[in-house]
Amino acid sequence: MRIGKLRHSITIDKYSPTVDTATNETVDTYQLASDEYGTPLTFWAEIRPLTGRELLNAQEIVDDVSHQITMRYTSDVDREDQILFDGHTYDISAVLNPDMRNISLVILANEVF
Repeated sequence: MRIGKLRHSITIDKYSPTVDTATNETVDTYQLASDEYGTPLTFWAEIRPLTGRELLNAQEIVDDVSHQITMRYTSDVDREDQILFDGHTYDISAVLNPDMRNISLVILANEVF
């Protein structure tokens, strides 16, 4: 992994469903991933839009994908979470661990408008 490409500072919005007491229904909510002191966790990543053949290959894995996000490995990222960067929100479609070596994560995501 080339560290120079990891120039985007992202945060992870963790999925945390809550139950609405009035209707007793589950509501999808998100909260920033944070450390034990409440400080939001930030990660360095490369975010790039997929084009042409890359997009076709990525859509063979998942249907809704527009961006590829590459970052150092962490076990804190799940498919239900969202990624926040510079006012943009990305829904995670797939989290890939290349060669299962726990070195990097390749995240296929779709920007939420």
